[in-house]
Parts: sequence; structure tokens; C-alpha cells
Amino acid sequence: MKILIYCQYVLGVGHLMRSFNIAQHLSKRHKVCMLCGGEQIDEITKQSPFRIEWLEPIRSDGSKPGYSFASVIQRRLKKINKRVDKLKPDIFWIEGFPFARRKFAREILPSIDYVKQVNPQCKIISSVRDILLGTSYDEAYKRKVVEDLNTYMDLLFVHGDYNFFPFEKTFGDMSTIKCPHKYTGYICRSVVKDTDKLLWNNNGHITVNIGGSKLGEFILYKVLECHQQYFPDRAVHIFLNIDGDGVNVKSKINSKNVYIHPFSFDYINCLKTAALSISMAGYNSVIESVITSTPSVVIPFDDNEEQIIRAQLFDEKFNLFEIVKSKELTPQTLFNAIGRAVEKKRTSAKVDFNGLAYLMNYFDGLSTGVSND
Repeated sequence: MKILIYCQYVLGVGHLMRSFNIAQHLSKRHKVCMLCGGEQIDEITKQSPFRIEWLEPIRSDGSKPGYSFASVIQRRLKKINKRVDKLKPDIFWIEGFPFARRKFAREILPSIDYVKQVNPQCKIISSVRDILLGTSYDEAYKRKVVEDLNTYMDLLFVHGDYNFFPFEKTFGDMSTIKCPHKYTGYICRSVVKDTDKLLWNNNGHITVNIGGSKLGEFILYKVLECHQQYFPDRAVHIFLNIDGDGVNVKSKINSKNVYIHPFSFDYINCLKTAALSISMAGYNSVIESVITSTPSVVIPFDDNEEQIIRAQLFDEKFNLFEIVKSKELTPQTLFNAIGRAVEKKRTSAKVDFNGLAYLMNYFDGLSTGVSND
């Protein structure tokens, strides 16, 4: 099958990595192309076994310095349409929308219309992560989401596990959604290297993985202060999401034991051996900590219900996470949270982490005409 995946990311690269992992897996047996609407990451292009089209990046507020939003969207639409003409996709997969990225409706909806002109049989798919932001409680927002799902989408994938945490808990009643919705299970990368974890008492290292926001930069500086004050001899590996972000961070480093990594696919393998992880409570960060059994300190956005709910949920089931509010983050509170995290005794729960296998099975069934529901 020919699958075109649209992914617009704005702050960190969580949406991009989830979409990339899906595309990479499906490209083993299907022809896949990704349309990426955030800042270009060269390592993504270098490592990709499938075609990536980088659209002009647009900021989270829908702006680009020196250009109007409308003019950038028009140029991006031309590039999208050219790719549609060449690929003639059987599947047009839109990540996040209509639950998120609503400012990009003026690009997404015309793209759907054009895809349908090129191939009227093309299936339009929406996908969404397990938990929504607080906007999901707004009735006007929900009505518009349902309207767009019913008008444009043939299928909705929810990247979660219904038996673990139903999507309805943050979205609300889904009975008015006419298109089928399917839970894929959680999407997560596999650990490639077979290596043992170094425990905290054996001087195991810390991994730090923070999104591309101002809060991420603030957290990094507090981590560096904490490291300098409390455990300067312990190795800290800082993984940066976007190329070039390390300039200011490097100026703050006063220890030879702090290592800066540009965007890297090796992060999960470093996490596998780590004694501790420090991150925000995004989808990928939480799941990767769970599947690598890594004690974690997470610092969500203040008042970010999605990240707080996820961290609390997975901690309740796996006993791996310590949550620190960003407004309370100091070297001392971070050090105290680290101490609590590494002393936790892990528990286990039954959660479906086989999202990639589910999707491959689903699309193999579509291509052969055999349902795999």
C-alpha cells in the first residue's frame, strides 16, 4: 500500500518520533512518505528508510518571522500536492488533527480534498495519543472535533490501551463519532542493544531528555546546577531534540562528566543502561522509561493535565516516577526527587505496548482485503 503521513510538530519532537516510528515500521512492507511540518532534523533524514518531505517550518503560534501565515501555507500546500500527485496514496494519515493542530486546518482540509481528487478511494485516517489536554473539556471544541471526524475521516487510531486508560476519560462521550475508532496499543521503539542497567548505587548514569520549549531550557539549567552541587562525579547524558540547541547549554557546563548529544536514535539504548531519567512527562518519555525499567523524575508543564495524568497513571501501575512541579523546581527539590525515585521498588501492570505490530497487521490486512480487527 502507498501511505502518506502528515505530521506537524511545534515544541518538542514527540509527535515526530511517534509518527517516524510508525512510518519506519510500516515501510518494511509498504511504500511510505512523511510530510514533516516542524524544524528539520538532519539525523531523521539520514536514518530514514523512506521518503521525507520537509515543509517550511512554522512556530507553535502559527507564525514564521518575515512571512504571513497564509503565504507559508500556500507554499506548503503546493509541495504537499506535488507529493500527492507522485505518490497517489491509498492512505492519507494525519497525526493529531482534528484533536490538535487546529490552526493548520486551512492546510489539512484542502490537502484531504486534493488527495480525494487524485484518488477517490484513498482512506483518510486520524490518529491521536492516549490523553488529551484540558481543552477536551470545552464543549465547542469537542463539537468541532466530532464534526471534522465525521466529515473527513474514515478511521481514527487511538495510540493507547482502552483497558489501561480509555480515551473517553479526557475526551468525553465518543458515541457521536461516526467513523470507526480503534486502539492500537502504545507506540514505542525497541531497545536495540542488549546491555545491563547500571544501578544508582553502582554510579549509574543519568539521561536527560527535554523538549524544545523554554521550560525545557529552564529544566536543563536546574539539572546542571543540581549535578554540580550534589553529584559532580556521576555521568549525565543530555539529549537535545533540535540541532543547535546545545550552544547555550554548553556555556553552563562546569563538569567533564556532562555529555551533550545532538538528536540521536541511540537515546533509548542509553536509557536502557541508565540509573535514572529526567524528562518531562510526554508520551514517548514515559513509555520508554517503563519499557526500559528506568526510575524517572518528570517535570510536566505547570497545569498540563495530559502530562500530569500520564505520569500519575503510569507511576500508580509501575512505581517508577517522581513528579516535580516546574514552579517548585530547584537543585534541592530535584535532588530530593532523585533520591525518592531510585529507591522505588518497581511493580508491573498489563499494558499493551504492541502498537507497531498492531498497525502492521492492520495495513497488511487492508492490502490483502482481509480484516485483522
